[in-house]
Amino acid sequence: DFLKRLRIPIPNELATNRKSVFVVDDEPEMLHLIRRAFARHKDSFELRTASNPIEALVQIGQSPPDLVILDIVMPGMNGLEMCSKLHEMPTTKGIKIIAITGKKFPQENSLGSYGIEALLRKPLSLAGLVHLVAKILRVDVAGAKSAA
Repeated sequence: DFLKRLRIPIPNELATNRKSVFVVDDEPEMLHLIRRAFARHKDSFELRTASNPIEALVQIGQSPPDLVILDIVMPGMNGLEMCSKLHEMPTTKGIKIIAITGKKFPQENSLGSYGIEALLRKPLSLAGLVHLVAKILRVDVAGAKSAA
């Protein structure tokens, strides 16, 4: 992370093929379930989490992940506002985003304008979520089921 932040070339012996995924959800249970799903694929993914969008933005700004999974409905700042903030910063505007929600979402047709690759409804298929992340990040993950 230190070398990445300072844009110092990473020596081959330190390089990893793991992709970085950051999950933002205000529900501790959901964070726990997603952590468990990705723990099965720890050779492919490095997972970080936050339950607060502001805290998440600070951490993401310090060390941008390859992909963010975020809840649309959160207190203080919703997921769409967080997407807008990410797209305002040059270092984070290229991050891939998957949105999740348990609520009816009337602006579903406008998600592309926020840079959201996909919207998944809760309750989630955790194997499907891992498969979708793997597909977006072009990672081969054996045993993950399709997100149908």
